[in-house]
Amino acid sequence: MSVLVKNLGDLFKLILQAFNLSSIFPALVFVTVFHIFLFPILQEHLLQDYSSSAPAQILATLLFVTLVAYFLDAINYTLIRFLEGYNFPKINLVTETKRGYVTEIKEIVAEIEDLAMQLRPKVTQDPKGEAAELFDKILKIRDEQVQQISNSFPYHTEFILPTQFGNVIRAAELYPRKLFGIDAVVLWPFLQPTLTDVGYSQNLLREKAMLDLLINLQAVVVLFTALLIPVEILTTDLTFN
Repeated sequence: MSVLVKNLGDLFKLILQAFNLSSIFPALVFVTVFHIFLFPILQEHLLQDYSSSAPAQILATLLFVTLVAYFLDAINYTLIRFLEGYNFPKINLVTETKRGYVTEIKEIVAEIEDLAMQLRPKVTQDPKGEAAELFDKILKIRDEQVQQISNSFPYHTEFILPTQFGNVIRAAELYPRKLFGIDAVVLWPFLQPTLTDVGYSQNLLREKAMLDLLINLQAVVVLFTALLIPVEILTTDLTFN
């Protein structure tokens, strides 16, 4: 028995090494919820003759967790792209609404800057007068408006996506191009080794792991719901029959 437990422990350690916590934890959550809510229903209606020893059940659970974790790892990129809003051809209206909002803010910023240019000569003549005070207020409003769209949307409206999640990521991707004239997506593979050398990449990996954890938790909730509905329908039909 101790040898079996040791082998199962080694298997669990191997699973942890193969997958990171952002995949393992959602997989454990899914398998736990599955055993609590779905498995008893299946056992009652479809698996009445099912019986197995405790070690076999533990092994089956570990294999189930491994499969779910592998599935989450395999679809991670697809999930992120989906949540960003790519391949959403049917909600172009949402995208156009967001583009209109950003365009409106940019027009307001342009009007503010025109007003500031008109006030600049008066500010030069009297740096402490009412014109200078108004000039500072105008620039503050402009900065607030620019920051409002810079943090949430790509500055160029043609890059706007239908989801806020996608727009925040795309804004971060395009920010270096707007500020420094460089393409962050092209530069990243060359920059990543340098960040690894100075240890900064650990911060990025930690933030990426947290993002993957939240995305994977959403995925297992959707997966569980997708399984729960047909199981409920099937078992209800079996009960009535």
